[in-house]
Amino acid sequence: MLIWPVFTFLVYILIHPTAWGQEVGFIWQVIQKFSQYDAWQGQTLYFGNFIPWNKIPWHYTLGYLWVTIPLTFSGLIVYGLWNWIKNFYQKLKNKTENFWLKIFTLDNKIFFFWFTPLLMVIICQSVLYNSWRHLYFIYFPLVYFSILGLSVLWKKNKTRKISLFLLCLTFIFTGFWMIKNHPYEGVYYNPLVRKVVAENFERDYWGLSIQPLFNQVLELEATSEGKIKIWKNDPMNKFSSWLVPSKIREKFILTSDTEEAQYAVVNFYNWKHIGLVNNKYYDALNETERDFSHWQVVKQIKIDDYPLAILLKK
Repeated sequence: MLIWPVFTFLVYILIHPTAWGQEVGFIWQVIQKFSQYDAWQGQTLYFGNFIPWNKIPWHYTLGYLWVTIPLTFSGLIVYGLWNWIKNFYQKLKNKTENFWLKIFTLDNKIFFFWFTPLLMVIICQSVLYNSWRHLYFIYFPLVYFSILGLSVLWKKNKTRKISLFLLCLTFIFTGFWMIKNHPYEGVYYNPLVRKVVAENFERDYWGLSIQPLFNQVLELEATSEGKIKIWKNDPMNKFSSWLVPSKIREKFILTSDTEEAQYAVVNFYNWKHIGLVNNKYYDALNETERDFSHWQVVKQIKIDDYPLAILLKK
């Protein structure tokens, strides 16, 4: 029963030479470092508020889980967890069964694989940002409990057809949304909050939507031999420009001066209350207003009627 935890620990130590000779101390240092990761000291947008890096609420991960998972799956996960609780309680009441066999069941192991990391980031007040991407590995146990919930419903004749219908409907609509919005599937929010995403949650924090805007600039300036000056609103522009081949990337000069820039590439991943009103954009995070009233909108990357990124030309 303890084989897998011990094996995992040994493999982790084996692939980290810095831990050799100080295994326990190294693990403790890792926990401390990642619980208070101060290399990033920005703010994250969460339910309409900008939260500083060192004041992340305990429910941050749960909140983002709720709004970024399809509603049917969320319901199945909750129902599966509820049935796990009932089954576990019934087993604890059974005095004839071996105690350790009741504790180390597959369901319990999967639950603790999900619950332990979540509890750790809450207790340690870990620095989290960009939705729940730091805990993507806990999605597997959530899928497991959603299947557990579905299996319980499947055994009941009254709920079998409706559960199958809702599941198929979810696959169809979610699949259609993913195909329609490819390659920006990572910005999925369920229909419960989809109309208010722009004001409340982070979007394309990897800056994937910026890359085609750089390509658009290259097409517009194909005959230009000089450097192309692009205004940037976020360091992510620099990261996204790396997706362009290095020889072409040399044509870009990223600047923070709108006066000298020829183009503006704007990433809206954590801008709140953004709207194109006379080409003025309000950056609530930095409490500044950007005036592009003399600029032309060249291209927008949008999903669900809200912008991910926009290209402007002077």
